[in-house]
Amino acid sequence: MFKGFNERRPWAAVIINLVFGPFLGMLYLGFGSIALFYLLIGFCLSALISFFSPAVIPLGSAGVWLVTFPLNAIGAIHGARIAKAITARGHFPRYARWYSLVAINLSVPVAAILIRTFLYQPFDASSASMEPSINVGDYFFASKRAYNKASPQRGDIVVFHGRDGDYVKRIAGIPGDRVQMVQRRLILNGMPVSRKRIVDLVAEDEFGVVRPIR
Repeated sequence: MFKGFNERRPWAAVIINLVFGPFLGMLYLGFGSIALFYLLIGFCLSALISFFSPAVIPLGSAGVWLVTFPLNAIGAIHGARIAKAITARGHFPRYARWYSLVAINLSVPVAAILIRTFLYQPFDASSASMEPSINVGDYFFASKRAYNKASPQRGDIVVFHGRDGDYVKRIAGIPGDRVQMVQRRLILNGMPVSRKRIVDLVAEDEFGVVRPIR
């Protein structure tokens, strides 16, 4: 089972590069500097594609693998050539040993779980109630530590969980406030909240008609 790790076989280099990416593939071959180079290229490629094609973000790790597959293929070819050039069994760095590669590979999902649980959680907007600030299909991250040292304030955009899903709303009132809606105007503590005329929003109304909306 571990013969491919001891002798750095080309087939093993190809599989690791294709499945896990060239960062782990080059670490397997003992080339840390090349692995860091591929890691940087992978981050830049993922950021660019996520920016220009945000639809891949909800796919998670599967989406990242899809967009970086061309880089993985290049790494597989590169790794196979390097493995062929390694003719003799040698002493590889500790990071190139099988248990180190397993630990490095597991550290990514573990870090993602910790970040999602304690720091930031991704959400996607499924309703038009916050347009045009947040539009349907927008993908964003919510900080889970935003109110550790401060209380919610009027105007903050928050995410909370309801009986039938997650909601994204702007805070209109805080504890002690009296909030009313009178003739489609927000009344806060007996005073109408000031509004400022801005450029009309061209969007669909509740009947599906595209028109300017004040």
